[in-house]
Amino acid sequence: MSLLRRLAKNRNGLVGLILVSTYVLVALLSPWITPHDPLTMHIKNRLEGPSQTFLLGTDDYGRDTLSRLLVGARNSLKLAMMAVVFSAIVGSILGIAAGYLGGWFDTVVMRMVDILFAFPGIVLALLFVAALGPSEENVMWAIVIRSIPTYARTSRGPTLSVKAEEYITAIRSVGAGSGRIIMRHILPNVMAPIIVQTSLALSTGVLTDATLSFLGLGIQPPAPSWGSMVSQARANIEFAPWTAIFPSAAIALVVLGFNLLGDGLRDTLDPRLRKG
Repeated sequence: MSLLRRLAKNRNGLVGLILVSTYVLVALLSPWITPHDPLTMHIKNRLEGPSQTFLLGTDDYGRDTLSRLLVGARNSLKLAMMAVVFSAIVGSILGIAAGYLGGWFDTVVMRMVDILFAFPGIVLALLFVAALGPSEENVMWAIVIRSIPTYARTSRGPTLSVKAEEYITAIRSVGAGSGRIIMRHILPNVMAPIIVQTSLALSTGVLTDATLSFLGLGIQPPAPSWGSMVSQARANIEFAPWTAIFPSAAIALVVLGFNLLGDGLRDTLDPRLRKG
């Protein structure tokens, strides 16, 4: 609760928290609040503008845009959450182990991280999905591969800093084991940057999913996906702009929300950046 109160005093953090909370709530409730079946085609209502029946209009197959947006939010959140949680666990373990153990293990892990960082993240994801084929599972693993190096580097820095402290040397001299030192002294110092990175990684995950789906390499039709909705809307954007505007706005707001939340968490969790 103390964290939430401090976060509420940060303007960026508060706006981000509102946007992200709305996104998560909509995604979780989507099976019960969708006004229409997102896969049902209303042929007589193709490319119909916003109306009382279809609040955000319909696409070129007569499917309700609002319903597809809501279910697409659930698909995007599920995929991004699964990928980021796995990335955070694996990447953080690698980073902490590399920083604490040092030596050849640190060298090997960091050189692997450097190799992955040599490729732009979206290019790495494209290469992975293009090689293994378009599917929801492959998109998830593409996000994992893109995110693990960042978590490894994020957790390694604080580990090196804490490991060099004199009190760690003192604790080790009285017989404390590596497991105790990592769990009680290193992990608490690493958690703050990991939490911030998780918010930013969720933003990247949503954007990567949308990008791959836009290119036809992500969640496959007819399953709703924000990226594929924007892609399908290109052919009709001149006379049915709502088919592109609403999914594009959803992507932009969610990505903005996670980024603002990440900025707010950074300011809140880092004592050097706290105001007041």
